[in-house]
Amino acid sequence: GFKFTYGLEQAMDITLNDESTYLWQGATLPSRGFDQAKYDLLYAPLYTLWYYLLSLLTATRIDLYYWNYQLMTILPSGLIYLLLRSHNRSILLSAVVSWLFLTSTVNMETVPKVSHFALLIMLLVLVITSHIQSSLVAILVATNGALLISYTRPEYLLTFLLLSLLLVTRLAFEYPQLKMLDRITLVKF
Repeated sequence: GFKFTYGLEQAMDITLNDESTYLWQGATLPSRGFDQAKYDLLYAPLYTLWYYLLSLLTATRIDLYYWNYQLMTILPSGLIYLLLRSHNRSILLSAVVSWLFLTSTVNMETVPKVSHFALLIMLLVLVITSHIQSSLVAILVATNGALLISYTRPEYLLTFLLLSLLLVTRLAFEYPQLKMLDRITLVKF
C-alpha cells in the first residue's frame, strides 16, 4: 500500500477544502483547547482527534496531510482483507478484493478522507464482531462502534439509535434466559 502511495506529494496538491479544516482543527487542538473543540461537533471531532494524534508524530502540517492521506487510503483495504479472512474467504480472494479497493479511484480520489475514517471504524467493528460468539455481545459492540462513527459523521447517529433499539429489544427478551457468565459480560460493557 505504501508503495502504491509513494511520491503522493509530487503528484497531488493540498486542497483547501474540508480536509484542510480537519487538519487545522486537529493540529491546533491543544492551543484552542478542548472547550473550543466542543463547538466543532459537525466537523467530525473523532477525526479531529485522529489528526491531533498524527500531528504528534509528524514534523510539519504538510507531512501530516500526506501521511493521513496515505493511511486513509491504505488502512481500509487492509481491514477489508482482515474482514474477508475472518469470514473464512480464501487468501487469494481477500487479497484481490482488498487490492481492487486500494487501487480504485473511489479510494484514491475521495476527498475529504473523513468518510474513509468512518469506513475504517466500521470495518474494524465488523472484524471484531465477526470473532464474537454471542450475538447479543456482538450487537453491543456494533452499537458502541456506531456511536463512535457518529462522532465522525453525524448521519450515523441514526444507525446508533437503531442498533440501540435492537439491543434493548433483544435484552428485554433474552436477559432472563442468559447464563450468569453472559450477564457479567454484558454488565462489563
